[in-house]
Amino acid sequence: MIAFLVALGFGIVSPVLPVFARTFGVTTLAAGAVASSFALVRVASLPMAARLARAFAERRVIVAGVLIVAVSSAACAAATSYWWFLIARAAGGVGSAMFTIGATSLLFSVTPSERLGRASGLFNGGFVLGGMTGPVLGGILTGASLRAPFVVYAVGLGVAGLVAWTMLPVQGETTASSATTPPSAEPGAEEPEGEVPLRVAFRDRRYVAAVLSAFAQGWQSNGVRSLVVPLVVVESLAKPASWSAWAFGAAAAAQALTLYGSGWVTDRAGRRISLVVGSVATGLLGLAFVAPGSYTALVVVLCLYGVGASLASTSTQASVGDAIGRRGGPALAGYQMAGDIGQIAGPLAAGALLDAGSKVAAVGIGAAFLLVAAAGAVAMPRRLRAAQA
Repeated sequence: MIAFLVALGFGIVSPVLPVFARTFGVTTLAAGAVASSFALVRVASLPMAARLARAFAERRVIVAGVLIVAVSSAACAAATSYWWFLIARAAGGVGSAMFTIGATSLLFSVTPSERLGRASGLFNGGFVLGGMTGPVLGGILTGASLRAPFVVYAVGLGVAGLVAWTMLPVQGETTASSATTPPSAEPGAEEPEGEVPLRVAFRDRRYVAAVLSAFAQGWQSNGVRSLVVPLVVVESLAKPASWSAWAFGAAAAAQALTLYGSGWVTDRAGRRISLVVGSVATGLLGLAFVAPGSYTALVVVLCLYGVGASLASTSTQASVGDAIGRRGGPALAGYQMAGDIGQIAGPLAAGALLDAGSKVAAVGIGAAFLLVAAAGAVAMPRRLRAAQA
């Protein structure tokens, strides 16, 4: 529920961000910087958020993160200048990093490894459903006022913070027996204290494959796809711009409906096969964005892509949990940063290639990254260790 409310609010304000920024008389580049500032501050804050999650109860970090974004959104609604708006939106990136790290750490802490795929599917499903509903509600609110989406976002996050404080367990109330086996540990060995350093995490092939997948999915699924598909709908298929929203909605629905099933496959068949199939499917299907032939074909491709993305996302998150257990720290922050960096860099690279007239290269680079992620997954252990299973 908390993930749904967070994603719902993010979807509500995303469409209005550049429009509201332009009301202050700034350039399009300056308007785009508002969205980028949030992402950049989030990436920079992830290591700090990981340290906080280790020092305090995950619940406290989650609640604090949600409330920071709520205050940030309220400040955006009250902005009277561009710089006020920019700084207020950027500050929300700190809270977003805290929520993400805290929530993921808690998920790993309370979920046995043999159920981590399904738990990841349900957790990600909240984000997907919120992302589907948010833009629709945001469009309705924008008709009333450009400030209204930020107010509703702040209120929704306040509710999410209340839910987190009253319903989530405090660190220490969860049992260590539910945590996953740490990297390099022998069956039956006690989990050592302390965080997982990056140099240790990168010795684990499961962690390496997860980082490669997070970067590739961030680049292609969360970045390039959102840039290329609307342009194809308008410029190649000669359809109204609103039709791209319906296409994305259908894809999100397909992804949401298959997330739990993907988690079940990840738990039963293994992380490796799920990550290989999901990465190869999204890599190849993404190439069809360039010339889908018809709008119907594009929607079908996007829906199939969503199914592949659900399989890749659940197996990726489960692989991280298997590799680092409940000990998060720099390793968990590094994993989250890989996805965020891909999401930031992907649209920039694709935009430059599209300006140069190369649609194939714009999606082809992301497809190549996804195939590299599939290759990394092939090197993973075939099954969970006997102690985990």
